[in-house]
Amino acid sequence: MNPALTNAGSTIGHVPASGSLDGWLSASPCGETPAVRDGRLRSMVETPLPRGIAFLWVQVVAASGLALTRHPAFAAWIAIDAALMLVRVLLNGRLAEAIAGNPGSSPAPVSLLMGVVALQYCAIAAGIIGLMRVPDLQAMTFAVLLAIAFSGLIGSRFAAVPRFAALLICLVTAALSIGFFLSPYPDVYILGIMLPASAAAFSLLAWQNHKVLVDALKAQEANRRLSLHDGLTGLPNRLQLRQRLAQACHDYRPGDPRSGFTVLCMDLDGFKPVNDRLGHAAGDHVLQQIARRLPERACPGALVSRIGGDEFVALLPTTDPKQIAATAARMIDACRAPIDIDGMPVTIGLSIGISIAAGPCRLTVDDDGERLLREADEALYAAKRDQRGTWRFHGAGNR
Repeated sequence: MNPALTNAGSTIGHVPASGSLDGWLSASPCGETPAVRDGRLRSMVETPLPRGIAFLWVQVVAASGLALTRHPAFAAWIAIDAALMLVRVLLNGRLAEAIAGNPGSSPAPVSLLMGVVALQYCAIAAGIIGLMRVPDLQAMTFAVLLAIAFSGLIGSRFAAVPRFAALLICLVTAALSIGFFLSPYPDVYILGIMLPASAAAFSLLAWQNHKVLVDALKAQEANRRLSLHDGLTGLPNRLQLRQRLAQACHDYRPGDPRSGFTVLCMDLDGFKPVNDRLGHAAGDHVLQQIARRLPERACPGALVSRIGGDEFVALLPTTDPKQIAATAARMIDACRAPIDIDGMPVTIGLSIGISIAAGPCRLTVDDDGERLLREADEALYAAKRDQRGTWRFHGAGNR
């Protein structure tokens, strides 16, 4: 079966299960559609510049701690952070490939990426505590600046996963608070008591940023749906039809029947008199009723679209003439059923022209897509000319 016809859009698979801990941490508390979820995960792809700046900042602070104390723990921090950042870069590349839908790409490593980030921040938290124990004001300053800077970074960078962001903020802030209690300087513990308020503020920032992100993604999804669907019937419109037809032509493989497909051009019989006699509101009601019936009678995986007026086009993921004819017959029978308009039964017919995408040559996205539509349209006019309320295949070879 041609995937271009069965999938309305690519989604990121293999995300954490909602019942698991990492699934709960990566889920949105705002409620979302699969498209919004995928948009959130796309925002987790990191760009080199901010990631590089954060890495450099940690390395400088850890190196400063090593220079001040000569303690091997700081050397270990440098090495651990560098190793985890390398793994993080690799996982980020895999996530970007999974999002792009590249052939052969690995599943989206969301859980692994979150795990590596959590380990990095555990190392940062341990480093903050270590710096706070050094009897040097410079070390304490580095620790405080590191904790504040990374709390703000987390609130912005991980807005897509606010629960995970809040967990990281609490980890970093708790480390700084513990450091104040363990500091060799007296009376600074009072600052540690005040730090939970800071953690709450940065966590709130993460939640607010998350809401802004989700609202923007929902608006984007709504705009995309409006641009790809007919406003009256809710069916895919001409733009989406052409996109899916182009994808189907691109995915067609000669000799592989699973990649073949069929184009049906459909036109209502007797619609104009109803529209003229009963008014446009009645005509709209007829179109809405027909738009509900046609997809119900199409074969599984079919795309049924309205391209304007009383014209519809369907893409069927099959090249079997018997299955195509059976689908066409079901659609015609469905349209013949009376439609009630203010107590008046109205009967509408349907004529169908059929063109099958099957042959020894690959299909070009532009030329062959237009050719198939044109052939199906020619077959439609043959059906209207001969009998109406029937279907015709284009070309004797396709009968």
